[in-house]
Amino acid sequence: MRLLNYSLASLDAPEQPTVLAIGRERGTKPVTIRWHSHARGQAVVVSTGLLTIYTRQGNWMVPSGHSAWIPPGQEHALRLCGNFSGWYVYVAPEMCRQLPDRFGSASTPSLLREGIARISRWQDGADPGTREERLGLVVIDEIAALPLEREHLPMPADRAMAQIARMIIDDPADDRSLDALADTVGLSRRTVTRRFADATGMSFSAWRQRLRLFQAAEMLTTGTPVTTVALNLGYDSPSAFTAMFRRHFGVTPSQFASHGEDTRRGRYTG
Repeated sequence: MRLLNYSLASLDAPEQPTVLAIGRERGTKPVTIRWHSHARGQAVVVSTGLLTIYTRQGNWMVPSGHSAWIPPGQEHALRLCGNFSGWYVYVAPEMCRQLPDRFGSASTPSLLREGIARISRWQDGADPGTREERLGLVVIDEIAALPLEREHLPMPADRAMAQIARMIIDDPADDRSLDALADTVGLSRRTVTRRFADATGMSFSAWRQRLRLFQAAEMLTTGTPVTTVALNLGYDSPSAFTAMFRRHFGVTPSQFASHGEDTRRGRYTG
């Protein structure tokens, strides 16, 4: 398996194969990869753990058994949690014209996963007409066919709405009413309600709940007890948190935390 010891410059070098797959072995601590971009398109295949992708437009949460697509040239940051393991896949820019032009995630098809695992074990690039090149084209076809989900956590570009969003991100247990939050930016509740929905496509309450789901998933995969997660996110009781979590994910928080490779159920069935 190729391991992650490439620089961004070397990833984009023209001598690299059309499809470059790099394995990341299971880690023990959360890892943050700072903001960057590259000329190649990137797929991240999550085998175990949890991936969060941060973009200027919003954030995506990608659990085990799923893959994310990042178009070429798009600035992003990554956070890997919960004993993350999987593969980074880089596709040459000229082959990305047939691939999605937006961020998204989807359940990982078995053919895509096995193709990437095979490519990651090759030490050299693929010569034209070889089985290696043909397998790379299969991987590209599989990425193109991914039914990318649009569900993510949009970040408002509106400065006042972004200020409110940042207050909640920094303190997820902040349970102030929208009236109180609106006062902090000198606006009325009605104005914030309208502008927040315009900026994110979501109501403020739905946005705050989705943020808490993202943060809960990350805490659970790093071993934080369910009761601690519930209290840290401002829920009145662990049972209230569990009910909300199960409605969204189809599993309890404990099941989500304990499931391993490709075993997420409910909304994230592989």
